[in-house]
Amino acid sequence: MNVITLRCFRGLCTKLLCFAVGCWLGLYAPLVSAAAVTPTYKAEPCCRLCPRASDPTAYFSRFMTDHRFTIQGKDDWLFRTEVELNTRFDLDEAVFKSLSRMVKALTARGTQVVLVLLPQRGLIEADKLLPRDRARYDFDLALANYRQALQRFRNAGFIVPDYGLLAEQPDGTEYFFHRDGHWTPDGARRTSKLIADTVKQLPIYAKLRKTAFNTRELGLNRHPGILSIVASQICGGNFPAEVVKGYTTERAVNDPFADQPIPEVALVGTSFSATPTYHFSGFLQRDLQAEVFNASISGGNYGGALTRYLPSEAFQDSSPKVLIWEFAQHQISAANTVQLRQLIPLVDNGCAKKKPLLENDIKFVTDQDLTDVLFNGGGTLLTTKSRESMIDLQFADPSVDEILAEAWYLDGKHELLKVRINDYTRANGRFVVELNREPDFAEQPLIDFRVQIITPLSKPTSVSAKLCHHES
Repeated sequence: MNVITLRCFRGLCTKLLCFAVGCWLGLYAPLVSAAAVTPTYKAEPCCRLCPRASDPTAYFSRFMTDHRFTIQGKDDWLFRTEVELNTRFDLDEAVFKSLSRMVKALTARGTQVVLVLLPQRGLIEADKLLPRDRARYDFDLALANYRQALQRFRNAGFIVPDYGLLAEQPDGTEYFFHRDGHWTPDGARRTSKLIADTVKQLPIYAKLRKTAFNTRELGLNRHPGILSIVASQICGGNFPAEVVKGYTTERAVNDPFADQPIPEVALVGTSFSATPTYHFSGFLQRDLQAEVFNASISGGNYGGALTRYLPSEAFQDSSPKVLIWEFAQHQISAANTVQLRQLIPLVDNGCAKKKPLLENDIKFVTDQDLTDVLFNGGGTLLTTKSRESMIDLQFADPSVDEILAEAWYLDGKHELLKVRINDYTRANGRFVVELNREPDFAEQPLIDFRVQIITPLSKPTSVSAKLCHHES
């Protein structure tokens, strides 16, 4: 029992004591009574997809069509049927030939290319599908076709681990988020381990400069989930964000004053590789025991990171011994040869270090139609074949990211090229593209190259155009 000593003055102490005791009882009485009663709580499922999620008209925008059709899984998992439950992994043969040429061009610079072709969520998390959807999904066929696709990439010259093992050998962790197409840190960790095991079997690994790295847990990260946003837009309500462990990877011995050479391993990928929450590059450094230069871009699609990395000093002056290229299968399935005609000549940085065969500077006003920028004529005709040529355009306005080009060849044939730089890539107004290598065009010299700027311009600009020799 507490004893309160008061200095009294004409009975005031008594009133204060009663006031104090009354306050004490009033403040603590609810806590005393509450302690005697144990509260009970009832948890109910938070969110369910509504029937409208199966309505094609609900997927009205480009963003929404990428998530068609979103279906309910077990334990609040969500899946996209058109992206994540495919059983076929088709790729255009012409795209494969272009990828093979690109790998050969990189290999010629002393760079070996390790492919990270991400498995779809249906392969890794098929047990999270509801029974009726699991019965429709042919897992064995999907896995067999996925492995066949991996082999085709090996045949094209890529180094490709057997990512099918990720589906066949679960380790009790969740590879993907419940309501997002991205991998969790556990998924990134498992993939990194598989890549490192593969790279360590290569002769090049012994030549890599080694650095000891340690990875440790660091806090927690909230992940809202893109499929949660899709479900909310279609049905209303909100699924809860997911919480995962955070990680940090550091050198075992760190000297802040030491000169650090350019890493001999580079990572070019999408948001899977660029997002710190997933910590993919950190796990790679720990598992490879080698520093990794991460040039990945969130939202860059399969080629955005390469578009920015290949012309950079980091690549041109010190090409990595190992290049890890990460993208999702559905991204490369949507690729076309015109896009790869932009990537391949960047391996040698376009016309940057070559003497141009033709060059010209042209001014553009706003809303200008197709305009001649290079013309092969005027008394002298260059006979360089199309398959040995490329165009390098540098606009003064770095915001130019989309053009329409028209190439005319000596025999009268012509082609229209719509060339667009990914929104997240920031190529600073530069476009490099091979001329046509198809049999009907390959032997023909270029006669005329015309350009129209599609990007809205706020003021006039100009372009420096070059035609130069290219073999790949």
